[in-house]
Amino acid sequence: MDSLPTVLLKPGEADRIVAGHPWVYEASILRITKPPEDGSVVQIKDHRQRLIGTGFFNSKSKIRVRVLSSDRTDLGSAFFLERIRTALQLRKRQMPEASSFRVVNAESDFLSGLIIDKYEDVMVIQTSSLGMDQRKSLIAGALKQLLNPRSILERNDMASRKFEGMAESSGVLDGEPVEEVQVSLNGLRFSLNLKSGHKTGLYLDQQMNYQQTAQLAK
Repeated sequence: MDSLPTVLLKPGEADRIVAGHPWVYEASILRITKPPEDGSVVQIKDHRQRLIGTGFFNSKSKIRVRVLSSDRTDLGSAFFLERIRTALQLRKRQMPEASSFRVVNAESDFLSGLIIDKYEDVMVIQTSSLGMDQRKSLIAGALKQLLNPRSILERNDMASRKFEGMAESSGVLDGEPVEEVQVSLNGLRFSLNLKSGHKTGLYLDQQMNYQQTAQLAK
């Protein structure tokens, strides 16, 4: 952590980050103290050298830094375990009976560039930033510890990955290959193809909206 490259922001650009915005754009950067490797961890400071965060750097993206913490944080296995655990606890409070749901919803769970969906005992991951993509094994390890799923898949077939300098990639990260899965959602049963279905297989990010609509429907 002592030798982290530092991304210094232009005057007036730090306020947005301090307020909670998770992206540092190329145009916001004053200078960088030493060239970081793409996907590596950097610290972010304002033009007066005051620390305002830590995140993943990518020179190939217009989003130069994905901010993940407001202080100097080791973005390793313990970090992912705690962030995913916190997100999981929130979902359990919101949907205590659900067996399939979105575990992590990127910036909403302070994990910019990461989507994790739970389909019964199968987990599907999407990584839309290079830093997250390089840490798929850490993410899978946290999921094994927290949920012990039958399978952990990646569904990274989005064309938008090219804007991060990443190729499309899909397959098994851990466990057995799974293509079809049966899920229960709001009392209904669905048969999903996790290779070709929309998004990671289903629109789990709309699950609470489904519940509210069902209550209003006649």
